[in-house]
Amino acid sequence: MSRPPGRPCADKTIGFQVAASKIGAAVLPAGMGLLIQHLDATALGPAVLALALVMATGYGLLVRLTTSAETPIPPEHRPGRSTES
Repeated sequence: MSRPPGRPCADKTIGFQVAASKIGAAVLPAGMGLLIQHLDATALGPAVLALALVMATGYGLLVRLTTSAETPIPPEHRPGRSTES
């Protein structure tokens, strides 16, 4: 049986967020440094633009996916409750 959303999943969710931020904080500056080292400093502008577009697209997808999850479920359709009385 799957765990219900909310408090029981908060610790893992926060852990994933912290891990993603640490990976991003390590990989992005190093990647930009390698890019500039191999190409030229003029590659910095297009690289930052590409990263901004990727982040904006990811944000848009997350908003679209999580908006439907925020819609409340009517009591008669919640798991664990029977409609028969």
